[in-house]
Amino acid sequence: MRTCRAGSALAIPPVSPKEVAGWPVPELAAISGLSRAAFARTFHEALGQTPMQYLTDWRMALARDHLRMGEPGMASIARNVGYSSPYAFAAAFRRHHGEPPGAWRLRESARDKEVQPTGHHIR
Repeated sequence: MRTCRAGSALAIPPVSPKEVAGWPVPELAAISGLSRAAFARTFHEALGQTPMQYLTDWRMALARDHLRMGEPGMASIARNVGYSSPYAFAAAFRRHHGEPPGAWRLRESARDKEVQPTGHHIR
């Protein structure tokens, strides 16, 4: 029974971060056929974090990919990862990473330039 319940909590159809961003936990629970509390509990048991923590981690991973690829403009990145404004995105990114997205991008870009194609760091 536990596997079925965990499977139900995780059986949300694949969607983009923009679509999921507006889904409150009660709606996700309804889609999975569980109560809000049961959904949150089984989600946490299965993945080790709350649904909202998981969503934030997923959105931040996508944001880091966009930043690494050099996608121009925080507004575009914010939209692509499901934030309503670049300000909301920048605040969430800072909370999650301890620095603003622009500073993160500069630091990562500098770090990437220190690595030679063989994968060894230049000393």
